Amino acid sequence: MSKDTLLIAGLALVVGIGIGRASAPANPSTSIAEITSIQTVSAATLAEYSENAVNALDASGEPYALFFHSESCATCRSKEANLTAEPRLSQLDRDRIIKVPYEQAPTALLQKHGITKYDQFVFCDGSGECETKKGATAEDITTHIKADKMMNDSMNDDQTSAAGSYEAYPSSAELAALAASGDKFTMFFHSKTCATCRRMDGEISERVSEIPADHTIVKIDYETADRDLLKEHGVTKYHTFVTFDGSAYETNPGLSTDQLLASIQ
Repeated sequence: MSKDTLLIAGLALVVGIGIGRASAPANPSTSIAEITSIQTVSAATLAEYSENAVNALDASGEPYALFFHSESCATCRSKEANLTAEPRLSQLDRDRIIKVPYEQAPTALLQKHGITKYDQFVFCDGSGECETKKGATAEDITTHIKADKMMNDSMNDDQTSAAGSYEAYPSSAELAALAASGDKFTMFFHSKTCATCRRMDGEISERVSEIPADHTIVKIDYETADRDLLKEHGVTKYHTFVTFDGSAYETNPGLSTDQLLASIQ
């Protein structure tokens, strides 16, 4: 074999080894799924303060806590570490612990809750009531977030199971079926041009939880209502209520929201 042939064969071997090494995975035993899993793991965090975040929590009805902290405060850093490591708290729970930098906090927010220094907490129960706590521990915060949420969930379940309903005018067939069922219901004859009707519509919507579980209030437009239905129940104007108590009908024009709800209890 000539020297030139040996030289070409040697170069080919070197190039082949180099290509093989470049294309081989760094660790053949590590799967793509494992690599992806490692890259997507994220550390638990507390929520960062913003006015929108607080407004959203207020609207949600969920309990939450404001944690006024400072990076220069060793106790604050320790409490944050304990909260992010607390196994009883999910990330959804931690999203309801809002970390507020004391030095940059809005003055109005500090004054609202009487905050005079960092390492202070404000516990809000989800109903608009808040209480400022000085020197609260990570355990106190965890208890507030978990216990108040369970209480709120229980109350919401009770209200849902105990409340009746307020519905828009059903079809004639649905209304007939409701009447034939023997269930208790009230027909609210209203008009879009009636300011009192619009106000009561809003009030009833806000107080649905006060409607008995076995009762339904249906809203019927007086102008478009079936004339035979109006004649049958003696309805001659809007802002009139006709209640079926399971055995008989009673027509009551001009009731207030309080009077209506009291009459169907």
